Amino acid sequence: GAILIRVDISSDVTATDISDAIKTACDANSSFVGDFTTIDNTGSVTFLAIKNGTCTDATVNSVVGAWALGSITQGDGFEYDTSDGGDILLSSLSSVASSIDETARSLVRAINQDSNGICYAYYLSGPEDLPGIIRLEARNLSDEAFYTGVIGSIGSKFNPTQPETVTGSSIVASTDLITTGSAHGFSVNDLIYIYNTDSTPALLGAYYIKTAPSSTTFTLSETEGGSTLDITADSSSNHGIFFATTEVTSNEENPHYLYYSKSEQPEAVPIVNFIPIGSKNSPIERIVPLRDALYVLKTEGIYQVTGTDPSNFSSFLYDDTKGIIAPDSVGVVNNQIYFLSESGVTRVSDTGTDVVSREIEDSILGVTKSGFNFRTASVGVGYETDRAYMLWLPTTSSDTTGTQSYRYNPFNDTW
Repeated sequence: GAILIRVDISSDVTATDISDAIKTACDANSSFVGDFTTIDNTGSVTFLAIKNGTCTDATVNSVVGAWALGSITQGDGFEYDTSDGGDILLSSLSSVASSIDETARSLVRAINQDSNGICYAYYLSGPEDLPGIIRLEARNLSDEAFYTGVIGSIGSKFNPTQPETVTGSSIVASTDLITTGSAHGFSVNDLIYIYNTDSTPALLGAYYIKTAPSSTTFTLSETEGGSTLDITADSSSNHGIFFATTEVTSNEENPHYLYYSKSEQPEAVPIVNFIPIGSKNSPIERIVPLRDALYVLKTEGIYQVTGTDPSNFSSFLYDDTKGIIAPDSVGVVNNQIYFLSESGVTRVSDTGTDVVSREIEDSILGVTKSGFNFRTASVGVGYETDRAYMLWLPTTSSDTTGTQSYRYNPFNDTW
């Protein structure tokens, strides 16, 4: 973790004064090698110092009055919200797992204390998990993606592998080519993120690789497969461009999660209060309570959730042969659930499941097997006082609503 430090220069400051100031900022073991004679006494010196680390090879940068320090070593994790983000502890514990855990927790603290940050970090690893699991969430509620990447050759240390930054050096205006200082490794239609350029237009944000004529050159487009972006270079020969391949974020979607509220607070539902129900590939279609359990209806089957409080909530597969095929076909009569499944009208109770539509099976299959819009057009209603479950189905393939009704009496078992 590096800390950016700026030292003001007055007209009587000497190279020795600058050297002493840098040494004071670092620990007593710091040593410096470099040219301290070319100082512009009208500006300021900017350099990186690592808290409690050893900094060597202090040299004058290409920008007048700027200094760069090499041999960056670990920070101690006590300085957050600094101008470069924060001082992150690089743990040196003998246990690899403990070291990962300590370093990751320090990273989370640094991210959360960054006053200019765009996201919050949450440390998710529990007793049964691998160490170092971190969740990043945008700080605002706007539906905008943000991008992740790393500086240096450490992308493979993460799972999933994180894209690594590549440094660009120049733009050729006549061909709109960007030339990198090293092999970029990009392919056509790769998504990259570019920042800190002095080109026209200023490049900031996500772009697609339009062409990659060589290992160190490429052109851009604003959309995948779009036209080549026209870039104009200024008179400088070095444009200080930095860019990286990106890992783009997206809204988290877990259609198989069953969320529950705080006790006695039905409108307060913490993000950690959830129970995974079956496969993520099969979303929850309906949730129906009966007297003794909660039933979750999915296309892959029926699940039952039991328990009296979050400490003993549990779910299990109740029946994997009767998945729901029309979400609005659900009705409850006499503490029994009725809905349309691939097997016909299915009944679910605390004692099991069965199909009750054998008597009208031909009529139902004529709708569900003939290209009708039955998934969204079918509607079911439970009518307790009339002792009936009623199911509306489309009559023709062009119907967008239920236009014929079937009425079932569970007490007489008749349609």
